[in-house]
Amino acid sequence: MAPCAEKPEGKHLKKPPAAPGSAEAAAKRVPETRDIARRLKPIPPSSLTIPEMAGAHPLAAFNPALHVEHGTAHIYPRVVMGYYTYTSAVASIELDLADLLSGPPPSIDAKLAVAPSNWYDFWGAEDPRVYALGGRLYMTYTGRTANFFRGEEPLTLPVNAVLEGETWRPVSVYAPRPTPHMDKDAFAAEVDGHVFHMHRPELPGGLYVAAASSVEERPGRDGLVELEPRGEVSVDVQAGFEERAGWSAPPVEVEGRTVALMHGVSGGVYRVFAVELGVDGGVLAVKAVTPRYVMEPRMPYERLGDRPFTVFPCGAAVVDDAVLVSYGAGDLYVGLALLPVDELLAELDRGRVD
Repeated sequence: MAPCAEKPEGKHLKKPPAAPGSAEAAAKRVPETRDIARRLKPIPPSSLTIPEMAGAHPLAAFNPALHVEHGTAHIYPRVVMGYYTYTSAVASIELDLADLLSGPPPSIDAKLAVAPSNWYDFWGAEDPRVYALGGRLYMTYTGRTANFFRGEEPLTLPVNAVLEGETWRPVSVYAPRPTPHMDKDAFAAEVDGHVFHMHRPELPGGLYVAAASSVEERPGRDGLVELEPRGEVSVDVQAGFEERAGWSAPPVEVEGRTVALMHGVSGGVYRVFAVELGVDGGVLAVKAVTPRYVMEPRMPYERLGDRPFTVFPCGAAVVDDAVLVSYGAGDLYVGLALLPVDELLAELDRGRVD
């Protein structure tokens, strides 16, 4: 095992400057919900069988990434096989899109897509996001580092894997300097011809920041490249009534507009809102926000579970006239829902800032 990461002395990550439009967007948000999500049948962990784990069923399957291609829905849930250390892996499910929309089958074979394999994900791989970039398919997941149970920074860092044939190969990791306590909810995206790397580091005092930046490479461990954020901004759209807010699913193109789902936590309840993104002066900018939440926990499987009152999107894809969303329900189920495009864009138009 590699030695522990050196903990910086007397240095701390600082909150990046606010992205253009962030303050105006935050000011438009209100503590109300118009739930426009049409729920589909969820996938319980008991319906999944994982041959690599001797045909066992996971105890929990949630926070799923999503990629839709050629009529097939590729779903990548975080799976927990045991609760002693809550160590997770990422599974892979392939379902016909039509079957998914009408209701997934009661029994589904799943494969392990990513399991602990290096210093950065030694204690587990969590909460994946899958997205296309530069003609390749990537997955960014949160790795619990070898430091996780030592209490030494960093506890978690986002790991990037690329799909090669049918294999996901970890290639790089987000590693800000100074070292954050934790970093998660990460992915990369192209917006108006610019590539941005989104992540959510935890700053001193428990402050969480939805950040976006370019990156600079440096050598890392176990053959992985470390990526250090450069020119970072904070997409600071957290409202005053929230304890925190952050990235959820990678953005999708909706009628020529780049739309990303975000999560907000208020009173311990996880809800969903959306932002429209653009570029201003070469940095990521907020063009619009849904003033109201567009989804909140209301189904029994969203209000019960390992983390009650939680809807947490990790995947989105445009399907006909709706955005298909894959989300964690109660930190236990794979939730699926459709957000009608016309209603989603109408909510964004209520919170336009440009």
